[in-house]
Amino acid sequence: MSRAAELMNRRSDRIFVRLPADISFHSQDGPVSYQAATIDFSALGARVETVATLVPGDSVQLILSGKARPPLPSRVVWSARRGPDRQAESGLEFLQPLRV
Repeated sequence: MSRAAELMNRRSDRIFVRLPADISFHSQDGPVSYQAATIDFSALGARVETVATLVPGDSVQLILSGKARPPLPSRVVWSARRGPDRQAESGLEFLQPLRV
């Protein structure tokens, strides 16, 4: 499927917005948190850039920086290294869609 067709088939409109954030989750060794940034965002999920590759299927919390906002419980849908600097990108699906 072409990139244009993929974008046309999205379940929710996305906006491209870069916001500082943190990704947190519980590992066998206890709580873990990574710095992240959103790449795009929708009512159903977000694409994020992180310093570490996240594992598809894992439950995480997306915590947007700035004003006090509740964490967004999410599931990692996909994860890959992309771009010339091979940054880790992941697709997150929010467990509860946002109201817009």
